[in-house]
Amino acid sequence: MTKRKHLKELVRERQLETGESYTAALAHVRAQAPERTEMEDHGAIARECGLKCQVTSTGSVEDVKAALVAVRALAEASPEAKLARAVLEGRPAKLPAQDATALAVELRRFFAAARAGARGWSPSGLMAVVQAGDEPVVAMFWPGAKPLTWLALLDEVGEHFRSPWFSLAGLGGVTP
Repeated sequence: MTKRKHLKELVRERQLETGESYTAALAHVRAQAPERTEMEDHGAIARECGLKCQVTSTGSVEDVKAALVAVRALAEASPEAKLARAVLEGRPAKLPAQDATALAVELRRFFAAARAGARGWSPSGLMAVVQAGDEPVVAMFWPGAKPLTWLALLDEVGEHFRSPWFSLAGLGGVTP
């Protein structure tokens, strides 16, 4: 099975529509692929907020400090936020074992609720949505040797974060 099945499907669709050769259709599909977003490092702001983890964002989050303050306050007030607290404190932690399908269902429900105005934690504690000024901001937590908190605007999560889980959840796709 091809590793880039989705890419091949897009190319074949274009071939059927235009009558182009595979190579020409591939060139057009690749040219139309969304640009990858560069991540911005916010280590200084994180330290200013008393956090010890790495912090990055898509660059669209206007008030990173307000988002981090809101995330920290939510983590400190929530007993279920053990993973997030460990990440924010720069301590290694283990991801909870979770089935990919269950995680996809969780993501779909979590983001649907967030888009409807809910703020707070995902059931697994891997993500939170906070309000930073007028912006709903998603914080995702990656434990490990170098704990990381990643920030993005709620409406941009599917655009910037390409993952099979997000693809399964209908929130974006894996980049070809």
